[in-house]
Amino acid sequence: MPSSNKGAPRIATAAKAGALALIALALAAQLGSARAVNASAGSTPISKIITIMFENHSRSQTRGTGAMPYLDSLADKYGEATNFRAAVHPSLGNYFTAQSDASASTCGKWDPLPSSCPQSGTTIFDEAIAAGKSAKYYAAGMPSNCYASDTNGYVAHHVPWTYFTSATSRANCERYAVPSGSSTSGNFASDLSAGTLPNVSWLIPTNFDNAHSAPLGDADTWLREWMTKILAGPDFVAGRLAIALTWDEPAPDQPLSTPIEFVLVSPHATGADTADPFTLGSLLRYQADVLGVKYLGAASAASDLAAWAPINAAGQSSTAPSSTAPSSTAPSSTAPSSTAPSSTAPSSTAPTSTAPSSTAPSSTAPSSTAPS
Repeated sequence: MPSSNKGAPRIATAAKAGALALIALALAAQLGSARAVNASAGSTPISKIITIMFENHSRSQTRGTGAMPYLDSLADKYGEATNFRAAVHPSLGNYFTAQSDASASTCGKWDPLPSSCPQSGTTIFDEAIAAGKSAKYYAAGMPSNCYASDTNGYVAHHVPWTYFTSATSRANCERYAVPSGSSTSGNFASDLSAGTLPNVSWLIPTNFDNAHSAPLGDADTWLREWMTKILAGPDFVAGRLAIALTWDEPAPDQPLSTPIEFVLVSPHATGADTADPFTLGSLLRYQADVLGVKYLGAASAASDLAAWAPINAAGQSSTAPSSTAPSSTAPSSTAPSSTAPSSTAPSSTAPTSTAPSSTAPSSTAPSSTAPS
């Protein structure tokens, strides 16, 4: 009997140990499952990119001044390129540089309309569509698809697709350069909520919200309204969407050596800043890397943004053809084929817009000094 009394505590202790072991195993299984889910989300490559561009301010005017606190919060969280440069004054040449194989020349004029500065090349949007990917341009205040004139805060030179005159570019622009609608309804909100944002897109505010004709605080309010919804949308939550936030140029009276702000909001961002000498050509290169298409125009010789902001969490820096090292020779600008885009893009029929002339004017640098 005494021996059996001594054994009872041992049995109880063993039972407790076994129960604790089972609890530990259950917790480990739950933690392992959570880690597996997180690892899966983190390994999703970026397959979609939105660019949002504001107007006419240097980084020293927009960052850390108290004028744009929401922008500051994004830069603090995701990291920024502190030595990011524009290509030219005035504005249009910078949009050309970031989106197409066109030079930064604006036909000897200060931000001319499409009818006064037609372009015969191709855009990153046309390249995407030719490769079977989707593309769209969301423009606030645009009266109808591919609208080629200025009206009520909408300016055509913020939508360079309207300048390209090939049959392919015209057809693509008239179908996929669309009014954005509001942050809660319209083309952009519908695509966002459905998780069908295109592989490459630009979202452009009007001049009343892009810091061109209104205070930086108004631009920050607009940015917060739209970005809050984008970051909660299925594309970003799934880890496949990055958002580039930048400016077209510093103030018109500032030299082009003056940095402009650039923040890349990405699921794979580390929050680290970079002082590498990136440009709007680097942005064009990054869009091509996300799409896996050839480099256009300034992208070929531009510094590689993907080396700082990987396409995926494993550190993949690019997917575009011949992207292992930038070449000093621009790739061919052969017009893209008319292959239909992916089914994620809507199929709305666009109204006809005024087509620009097919005669290319002189590329003499503009002599005006008016702000864009």
